[in-house]
Amino acid sequence: SGRVVFRRRMAIGLGVAAAAAVVTAVLLLRKPTSDLPTAAAQDLQSISSGSASLELRTVDTKEMQKWLDARLDFPTRVFDFGMMRYQLLGGRIDEVAGHRSALFVYRHASGALVVCQMYRGRTDELPREAERRTHDGIDFFIYQRGPATTVFWQEGSVVCVLASAIPREEAVSLAFAKAIKV
Repeated sequence: SGRVVFRRRMAIGLGVAAAAAVVTAVLLLRKPTSDLPTAAAQDLQSISSGSASLELRTVDTKEMQKWLDARLDFPTRVFDFGMMRYQLLGGRIDEVAGHRSALFVYRHASGALVVCQMYRGRTDELPREAERRTHDGIDFFIYQRGPATTVFWQEGSVVCVLASAIPREEAVSLAFAKAIKV
C-alpha cells in the first residue's frame, strides 16, 4: 500500500510537471518579441496559419489605402503587385514589436503569401546582423527567421517591411520594385 501511494504521488507529480512544461512552452511561443524581424515573421505565420484575420478583405488597393488612411496618423502606401501576379487580399491595423502598423496581405497565383507592414520608426532599431544592400539609393536590411525572409527599408518617417516564405531573392526583388526614396 505504501508503494501504491508513492506511485500515485509520482504520477501526479509527473503530470503536474508535464502540464507546467506545456504552459511554459505556449507562453514563450506567444510572448511578444521586441525583435522586429522575428515579429514580422510571426505575423506572416499568423496570417498563413489562419490564426490572425484581416479587418478589411478587398482586392482593391485604393479601397485598402483609403481604409488605412482613415485609421492611422502616419503615411502608408498599399503596393500594387499585380504585374508580379500577386493579388491584394486585404489588411488590418496591427502592431509589430510595439509599433502600431498597417498590415496588408497579398497572395501569388501559386498560393504564396506576402505580408507587408508599415510603421512609424527608424531602421536603426533593427538588429545589426542584417544583410544590408543598397538599391537605387535606398538601404535594405534583410533577415532570415526560419522559412521567412523579412526585408526592411526606410521611407521618410515610416519603416516598410515585406515578409514572405518565397525564395529570398524573390522577396528582395519585390521590396526593390516597390521602395521609393523619400
